Amino acid sequence: MNSGTLVLNSAAALGAVNATNANLKINGGSIDTAQATTTLNNYLQNWNGDFTFVGSGNLNMGTGGVTLAASRTVTVSANTLTIGGVITDGCFLFQSDQKRFGHFGAERRQYL
Repeated sequence: MNSGTLVLNSAAALGAVNATNANLKINGGSIDTAQATTTLNNYLQNWNGDFTFVGSGNLNMGTGGVTLAASRTVTVSANTLTIGGVITDGCFLFQSDQKRFGHFGAERRQYL
């Protein structure tokens, strides 16, 4: 995803998790869910740019590993964004609202 809003409304919203379709690459834009709560399959994730979680509902990104290209800013506008996978590459992840500031480490984090 490079721009715009990607709405993820089901566990398999990005297709099957397999060798050819196993990564969610975020280069910018926004993610959201229109459901009360959505838990994605365990996609590997590459966060190459800053992005916003709109938060129309709660979104659990699953337990797929997250690779950061550099320090990232994720803005959580509403509800809960859960990152269940290990975040690697030794970069910090900051949320733009000081009440939501956090350091993502190797353990599961939830930001409200």
